Amino acid sequence: MEATDIRIPPEIFALLEATAIANGYNSEEVVLAAIEAFLQSDREPHASAD
Repeated sequence: MEATDIRIPPEIFALLEATAIANGYNSEEVVLAAIEAFLQSDREPHASAD
């Protein structure tokens, strides 16, 4: 499996961290979950707007 280079803009990263902290979650886990969700959505076929 090839590695995927993912760059999260600092503003988005800060928002994910703040959201995690505000909700009592581990910020690293929230960031990793967001990355996983992004990668999963990129693999799923997108519905056409036809």
